[in-house]
Amino acid sequence: PNVLSGMMQNGTFRGRGLTARFLYCMPTSIVGQRKYRTAPIAVELSRNYSALIRNLLEDEQAAEPEEITLSPEADRLLEEFSGEVECRLKTEYADIADWAGKLAGAVLRIAGVLCRASVTRCYFLEDPEPLVVDAEIMQNAISIGRYFIEHSRAAFSLMGADALVKQSQHLLDAIC
Repeated sequence: PNVLSGMMQNGTFRGRGLTARFLYCMPTSIVGQRKYRTAPIAVELSRNYSALIRNLLEDEQAAEPEEITLSPEADRLLEEFSGEVECRLKTEYADIADWAGKLAGAVLRIAGVLCRASVTRCYFLEDPEPLVVDAEIMQNAISIGRYFIEHSRAAFSLMGADALVKQSQHLLDAIC
């Protein structure tokens, strides 16, 4: 919170779109409730996580960059989500309009990461199937994107961009 506080006052940060390019997470503090000993992470979960990270980091480089495409259903879901966000930019998301205006693009990038993480590649032994974001992956990416909306609103509020300030500025602009 201390880092975020006052960032909006820096015209360069917001003016160049820097603050709109992050996915913010403002978790509730558990200070004062933490436990010294916690339950260990399940072995299977730990193995699956390690395998996923290895899969992504040890990826062999293809001769040509791989394209990730959208299935027609995934494209439709992204279009619907984009339209939903767009029509709220001047109302419900007015206080975070610059951030929310980039949300569909962020969701698309999240879908690409989820798609790539869902397969194991081995270029030496096989010619891999094309990477295609299906409806399930896109729905998961949209769910992740929705998660960040309220967190971004909280972060922007900490940075000095709350709705009351924005509305007051709009009123001042109209009067002058």
